[in-house]
Amino acid sequence: MSAWWERALRSAVLLGAILAMSLSVAAQGSGKITGVVTNGTAGGSGVGSGLTVTLRTLGGEAGLEPLATITGTDGRFSFEALDTNPSIEYWPEVGYQGVSYGVAQGLAFRDGTTELPVSLAVYEATEQDGSLRVESVHIVAESFEKVLRLSEVLVLANSGDRTFVGRAHDEVDTRLATVFIPLPTNAVGMALPENEPAGRFVQVEDGLWDTQPVRPGANASVVRFSYHLLVEGSSVLLERQFPYPVSSFTVLAVQPGLAVRADQLTAGETVTFQDREYQVYTAEGLPADVPLGLELVQGGVSGTFAMPPDGTTAARPAGTGQQGILRWLGIGLVVIAMGLAVAYPFLTRTRSEA
Repeated sequence: MSAWWERALRSAVLLGAILAMSLSVAAQGSGKITGVVTNGTAGGSGVGSGLTVTLRTLGGEAGLEPLATITGTDGRFSFEALDTNPSIEYWPEVGYQGVSYGVAQGLAFRDGTTELPVSLAVYEATEQDGSLRVESVHIVAESFEKVLRLSEVLVLANSGDRTFVGRAHDEVDTRLATVFIPLPTNAVGMALPENEPAGRFVQVEDGLWDTQPVRPGANASVVRFSYHLLVEGSSVLLERQFPYPVSSFTVLAVQPGLAVRADQLTAGETVTFQDREYQVYTAEGLPADVPLGLELVQGGVSGTFAMPPDGTTAARPAGTGQQGILRWLGIGLVVIAMGLAVAYPFLTRTRSEA
């Protein structure tokens, strides 16, 4: 190859690299997010300068470091030169009075968009919980021979325009305690989902203290946990009560093999989830601090799961060895319970429309 052709080839390769870099910069560095922080509390102080807004990312081929900026005098902020790859989601959040506020859904540059607007609402803090209620309680009941496994999902709502940050409590170290969830007196082997933030809950003798603030909104906070009831005979009693009014209370008992007796509950149809059938029992409009009692009745071994070999002595009080087994059961099925609780409204809606 002649020297002239070598120089021409090198020039072409160099030009191609420059063009590729230019296109990449144009595509990945032209994104802009502009936003404003507002105060959603009536009569709350105006949001001005000095608030730190953090921009976190999710997705993309490589993880991107969080970005940070400061609000201006009118609460406005912006992030520029962002990657416009549509597979990347941007999650802005801002801290106000010790509480973090963000968006319900990630932002993404799609359909050629290069600029995204966003508004972040913050709220004044309060130690009063009068605006709180339990929007829904879902209890999924499973049978493991002489052990019943119950998974609870509580969705709390805050109808006010202030964030409930809690109060100091002797049982909760140096943090503020928000919502207390009492556990049944006969519950053993309580377990929390593994993906819960470390230290969010403080377990005490008769229940759980949550330390997470409850922001305004219909789905302000979700509490998930599981526990076990030891069966001596063919049934076991369960009593549940909550410190706030409950709009909707639902028990889903696995079928066949488990029934529920309760004067305060109404039996409904069965629903199918992940090839399992569940009998539905419901109640609505439960007052705060009023116990709801029910009896869980086993209908026979045919409707139960088998415990691991070393769990056959579960009828006696749970000791050190059994706690490990019960914790394994709790963590292993809490995802199923959460999925069923989320899917239940859609399952019942589908049946009613059919």
